[in-house]
Amino acid sequence: DTLVSGNAGLTKVLAGTSETGISDSTNQLVQIGEQVTYRLTVSLPEGTIHNLNVLDHMPAGLAFVQGSASVDTTGFNGVLPALAVSPSGSGLAANGQDVTFTWTGETVVTGDNLPNNNSFQIAFTAVVLNVVGNQGLSGTQTLLTNSATLSMADTVATLDSTTVVVRVIEPQVSLTKRFSTRNGDAGDPVTITLTLTNSGLAAAYHL
Repeated sequence: DTLVSGNAGLTKVLAGTSETGISDSTNQLVQIGEQVTYRLTVSLPEGTIHNLNVLDHMPAGLAFVQGSASVDTTGFNGVLPALAVSPSGSGLAANGQDVTFTWTGETVVTGDNLPNNNSFQIAFTAVVLNVVGNQGLSGTQTLLTNSATLSMADTVATLDSTTVVVRVIEPQVSLTKRFSTRNGDAGDPVTITLTLTNSGLAAAYHL
């Protein structure tokens, strides 16, 4: 979905996740430790724009992977200043810390009256954290809701994207033990059966 103000627009989609096997979480279902990649599409009016800014509202339970942001200007007929991303560094940002993408100075969009070449994309990755607030069992699943806001110095108005929601899932493993007989004498053979059951919503690994 796209929300438009004049010729400006901002869309946000879930571009993909790190777990793609047939037994793994898919689409909007995510597991603890899974990496989630979002894509923002920024559409701009033709002309010169000053101090372009995109603020991504990271929910508690997700953490931005610092250094993961990239900009794709394929098909964009214009010039962007250097991108500054905050927070910056390496590793994970704080739980739920918002992410700011800033282009200080002049962003120039060529005035050719072709709206299909006035957009560029931002991609970045976040991680689903192993925190109490992220619950993934049936009936208690956490929803992680994410959106972004576009602003620029040329107008006091801001433009919000629609939200992207992912749902946490996790395994729930139980172990039962059964003996082949309840009674026996010394030296009698006894078979012990261990049964491992996963009643959760996600596959369990490395058991």
